[in-house]
Amino acid sequence: PVVEQVSYDPRNGGAGIDYSPQGHLVYITGDSFSAERTVAWIEADGSTTPLIDELRDYARPRLSPDGSRLTLDYRTTNPSNDVWVHDLERGTTTRLTFADITDMAPIWSPDGKRIAFGSLRDSSVPNLHWKAADGSGETERLTESDLAHFPCSFSPDGQWLMYQEEGTGTDWDLFALRLETGESELFLKTESPEGGAEFSSDGRWVAYHSTESGRVEVYVRPFPSGGGKWQISTDGGGYPVWSADGTRLYYTNDDTLMAVDVSSEGATFRAETPVEVLAGNLLPESGFSRRYDVADDGRVVAVLESDHENAGEGPRTMLVLNWFEELKYRSR
Repeated sequence: PVVEQVSYDPRNGGAGIDYSPQGHLVYITGDSFSAERTVAWIEADGSTTPLIDELRDYARPRLSPDGSRLTLDYRTTNPSNDVWVHDLERGTTTRLTFADITDMAPIWSPDGKRIAFGSLRDSSVPNLHWKAADGSGETERLTESDLAHFPCSFSPDGQWLMYQEEGTGTDWDLFALRLETGESELFLKTESPEGGAEFSSDGRWVAYHSTESGRVEVYVRPFPSGGGKWQISTDGGGYPVWSADGTRLYYTNDDTLMAVDVSSEGATFRAETPVEVLAGNLLPESGFSRRYDVADDGRVVAVLESDHENAGEGPRTMLVLNWFEELKYRSR
């Protein structure tokens, strides 16, 4: 052993350690990444109201179409995540999936009857599956591919499921699965990664983020693919969410929630100047799914860092200068 107590993620093998060409070492302490987080409502003034008392590494909250339930995923047994459903009125959290393998990134069907998610069951990489939201019946596989698939959103009519695919040489690309036939159609594929795709409330537009400009920005394209493209964010942004009436787009820029008033006329889309909605409240987004959602009344539900004063001491970041010299000494 040359470095001990290094944090790692048993879900994907990632470790919190790196070193510079000059020989300096930096690492995060801890046995594993077990971030203690909370799920809460965030009001317009920035105040928060916790939704779930138990602290866990919650991820990817999504409100049901009627606003009565919340689905999210978190680790149930190392190293696997499961999909859970939280009843906002009763305050109960019910486990939806029980496979001894990761199920994650859940999203609701437009009628609220099904939940789609990415799963490693039956494959070596995540593919699309879905299950009845009330837990009845069996899990059904929707895609079969050697490439990773994660769901993004359903079209309002329930006919399409937009998902992102880990491409071969192009990073992440966007596809639309026609649920009636089980066939997928390419929506967007460029040399840059695309993700976070969300259908508008009328199904005519898709908002998504891409790094085509050199940094992550939010764009809108018509659906089906074709026509123009409009950049929504102006100073970086990702993980867009439409308002219920389709007149506003939300997105995150680091730990800040932004909003843009939008409108369309025929094949033309128009976006106003972005404004801050919540500054400094959110966890910076990462990976393939967002850490917040927006209710019909404009309130925000989000995964937040827990208060370490109450949760105990969190991990520490350690810097070791001239680590290469220590390695030389140990190798004698």
